[in-house]
Amino acid sequence: MCINLLPGELSSGVLFASCALGCSKRSVTSRSREVILPLYSALVRPHLEYCIQLWGPQYRRDTELLERVQRRATKLIRGLEHLSCKDRLRELGLLSLEKRWLWGDLIVAYQYLKGPTGKLERDCLSGSVVTGQGSIKKWKEKQQQEKRNLKEKSEKMIKEEWLQREAQKQKAAEERKRQQAAVEAWKKQKAIAFVLQQASQLKLEEEKEKKQRKEHQRQHHVKLLLEGYTLQKIEKEELEKLEKEKREEAEKEERRKIAAEEITKFQERDLRKLELRILRKQAKEEEKQEKEKRLAKLREKVEIHVARDRSRLYRPTKGWEERMKEIAPAASELFLRIPHRAIPAWRQGL
Repeated sequence: MCINLLPGELSSGVLFASCALGCSKRSVTSRSREVILPLYSALVRPHLEYCIQLWGPQYRRDTELLERVQRRATKLIRGLEHLSCKDRLRELGLLSLEKRWLWGDLIVAYQYLKGPTGKLERDCLSGSVVTGQGSIKKWKEKQQQEKRNLKEKSEKMIKEEWLQREAQKQKAAEERKRQQAAVEAWKKQKAIAFVLQQASQLKLEEEKEKKQRKEHQRQHHVKLLLEGYTLQKIEKEELEKLEKEKREEAEKEERRKIAAEEITKFQERDLRKLELRILRKQAKEEEKQEKEKRLAKLREKVEIHVARDRSRLYRPTKGWEERMKEIAPAASELFLRIPHRAIPAWRQGL
């Protein structure tokens, strides 16, 4: 029967497990199943299961404290945070701590009943299962007998092994000699092959040097040809440049001459235009003067000296007097005098 867990033992177990889990969480950045699960199995769970058959918790609150550590550990794994505790344990292939404690109790009970030999033993008189000192003595005697048999066998085996070792040594020495002879022959062959290879390399290097000399000579000849060609090209370009400059200077001179001729033409044309304008202006002024003279002569002819009398504007005209005679008022009617200021068109301005 399990002993009830004391408060100090419970708190120390939970504290050590929580410290190990927190240390693992801080020191490891990965949250994958392959990293967190081995760390939990190696560092945290041993604190929760150490001697659990002796101090196994009896109250639900104590079991809950220990289960809370496992829930925290499984919640660290990425991808399982949204699942419940049972689903996380099922996904990881783990059991709850309560089931693991029950499993451990069954294993201890099984070992206690079967004994160290692994077989159930019964007392001959009572027929009950023997799990005490008798089975342990029998197991010890059996172990001692097996040790003696092993010792005898080991002595025989040692002799046989020594003989086999000697024979193997001789074979190994013969094999070594044969291998050394083969190695010497291989070395000679390698030395001959190396000499032949060196000679062939020397020939190849000589041929390579000859080819390089020929190539250098050819490159030097090509270089000289290129230099001559470049010099000819430079001279030709300079000559072309001089000819071009001469042509440009001649063209500039021609353009200057043409421009001077054009300028003189434009100046002559402008002078002619200016002369025409002056002539037109003079003709207009002469026409204007002649016109003014004609107008003055006409004014002198038309001008009439008339005395300006303002009262004449209020006198009735002859047409008005004749009209008034035709429509004369009766004796009984009053005649209202209406001043008439109308002026005929031909009298305007007089």
